[in-house]
Amino acid sequence: MSDLNFHPQQSGLWLDSPEDREIQERLELFQVFSKIYTHNRALLNEILELENSSGKSLSRTGLFFYLQGVVVEDTAYLITNLLDGHTQALRQPPRIWTIGRDPRQVSLILRDKRLSRVHAAIWYMPQQGFFLSDFDSRNGSFVNGNRIQEHCPLKDGDRIRLGSTTFSFFACTEFRSVAPPSLQCLQRLQDSSGGIPTLPPEVGEDASDNQAGREVAPDISSKPSITPQSNMPTEETAKLPWLKKPNEQI
Repeated sequence: MSDLNFHPQQSGLWLDSPEDREIQERLELFQVFSKIYTHNRALLNEILELENSSGKSLSRTGLFFYLQGVVVEDTAYLITNLLDGHTQALRQPPRIWTIGRDPRQVSLILRDKRLSRVHAAIWYMPQQGFFLSDFDSRNGSFVNGNRIQEHCPLKDGDRIRLGSTTFSFFACTEFRSVAPPSLQCLQRLQDSSGGIPTLPPEVGEDASDNQAGREVAPDISSKPSITPQSNMPTEETAKLPWLKKPNEQI
């Protein structure tokens, strides 16, 4: 085991070339893993499982994974690219989006071996915002590196990890209109694109409304919806705050 404590500089060997420095870095990394193996073999096994998990295959696509909560009037949506790698808007009338591996019991199905069958849920409470709830999952749910206990309010920019899947959460509850493009910009766009057949009818017509700051909410009613899971486990959903009895404490 004496080789594990070998330090080139202390031995009079100076590693100046890039190749030598790379060898030194690999030796130091090997020493770290050797210590982990000696003192905490379970942690090393967990690291190796993360390396080989399906979550790594997702990261190879080069996508930035996110989940965004959007509220339009009384309707809440989740917009995410976690499902099949492309962005989708998901509407769930009860405003509860369950997450896990079991397609018979959850709304968002993620192929992650470290996820429980029914792992967690993201839900929306009017006037309060979005929350993340963990259903006593084996590997836990984490927000900004901290393992949550039951329910955790979510804020814009939070980093969430479920199993080996990590993504960012964004919240959008406000909409505002911006000024329309100027005639000079429209002319430059027309010149650079080889001519625009027709301009959108709202250009010019709604300029006064935009300048007045009238809010115009986007129409995403045609986006796909997720129907409620009638066979969602009672013991999990019973933990959500608004399903508790009046005399119970949250």
